[in-house]
Amino acid sequence: ADISKSKAIVAFTESGGTALRVAKIRPHVPIIAACYSIRTARFLALVWGVHPIVLEKPVDEFVMTTEIAKACKLVCDLGFADPNTDLLTFTAGLPFGIPGTTNVLRVVSANGPDYWFDDDNSGKLKDFSL
Repeated sequence: ADISKSKAIVAFTESGGTALRVAKIRPHVPIIAACYSIRTARFLALVWGVHPIVLEKPVDEFVMTTEIAKACKLVCDLGFADPNTDLLTFTAGLPFGIPGTTNVLRVVSANGPDYWFDDDNSGKLKDFSL
């Protein structure tokens, strides 16, 4: 997060382990624990630097871009990032729902995974959605 200048680290977590491992390194940015269980969220509320959010569980399967888009909206709505200027660092484990499989790190615009900034450094977002 320091290298990418991200405003927050968002850790998708089923059991809380991913958020715990991130909190252990004491980053200088907020840690947002995106989880689907209120029980996990309550546990993570006691951990240093972790701000848990409870997302609605996917009906069919875990689609990373959809879940990142939901988390981006919530993180921005809560005031952790500005969707027009900030970046977020996401971490998760795939396949999702299996504890101990944290293996994904992705930096995205706070506006969502389908947006990125112009090459001319104007700060304007480009839409890359299909």
